[in-house]
Amino acid sequence: MIARSWRVGFLFWGLFACSDDGVVAPKDAAPEIGAQDAAPVLHPQLGVNYTHVHAALSGNGLLFTYQNSGVRALAQSQLAAMYANGARTTRLIVWHEDAIGTNDWGVIPTALPEPYRTNFVNYLTDLTAAGFTRLTIAFGPAGANDPKENYGATCDCTFSLLEQNWAFIQQIRTIAKQYGPPDVRFDLLNEGAPYDWLDGNCTSGKSVKAQVRAYDTQIIDRWMKAYGNSDVTLSVMAGALLTCDVDGGTTFDNTVLVGELGELLGVFGQTLPGWFAVHAYYPGDPKCAPILGQSVLASLMTVDSFLASKQITQPIVIQETYYNDVGVASAVQKLMQTSPRPIDELMEWPLTAGSTQANIDVDPPYSLSNYLSLPK
Repeated sequence: MIARSWRVGFLFWGLFACSDDGVVAPKDAAPEIGAQDAAPVLHPQLGVNYTHVHAALSGNGLLFTYQNSGVRALAQSQLAAMYANGARTTRLIVWHEDAIGTNDWGVIPTALPEPYRTNFVNYLTDLTAAGFTRLTIAFGPAGANDPKENYGATCDCTFSLLEQNWAFIQQIRTIAKQYGPPDVRFDLLNEGAPYDWLDGNCTSGKSVKAQVRAYDTQIIDRWMKAYGNSDVTLSVMAGALLTCDVDGGTTFDNTVLVGELGELLGVFGQTLPGWFAVHAYYPGDPKCAPILGQSVLASLMTVDSFLASKQITQPIVIQETYYNDVGVASAVQKLMQTSPRPIDELMEWPLTAGSTQANIDVDPPYSLSNYLSLPK
């Protein structure tokens, strides 16, 4: 969630209901698939996105600094405290680039030289020793290694580092399976489902979205042939469905999200992932303050209804959402009460709703107190 634009509490469930095609309809429309007679739900596994030992990004990334004096001991104490706070799962974005240059915010070289390989092994060892049972690793290629890179206003560059990224992915998977917790999962490209906004700066005839689609298709195909679909997904950015007017009114539009979900099914083809990973935020616009969480609920409803319309029963995992947020907790609870689809896991991102910071504003160890109240 580093270096990108931001998206979406008490909830007004009665304002919206999702129709079978994933489009929000008035409340008196036909009920969405699976909304009635919902099966009993289990408490989702709770976890944290843990990538830095301090909220300041520079010089604090786990894999970038784990060899430095005091960093590993600090991380060990933070992991122990977060486990005590109720976290049982974690997510780590592995940012990587061929040549990291002077970047010190957490990106590591794609070749995985020392000390970064040992840093990764040691972190995995410490995570497992702390008792965590699941780790999700999200691949975050940066710079020229990122197929989502907009390459300026004209989108002229053609992505050419797929082989380098694939070699890195294989190396990371091998190490993680050897040293990580019992359940290690992978998100092949952080927020990598193709979406329309990728082409926002492109001139006519250019498309970053098409480039990302081609990358996703090739990486997924290679993964499926090598490892199958039991431990892999591709995350969806599900936010900004609501915009807020000066007079307090709201406008809802889930067109982009529905299109993104369709693209996601397209790049997976006949073999779908075992779960659908959603990043659920709401707009940072202060005018939206009276309805914080409503957009999260609308996003989750859209995903649930879209999948139901395709007879897809896999669970949802909320891979990113606001830190320890009451509005998000209410949205998740409402969906759990009205849909039979399991929410298998919820992992908070260390950014508080309404923060003026762009990326992280909470120092670890992280609390999950508001999410611990979700139904058991």
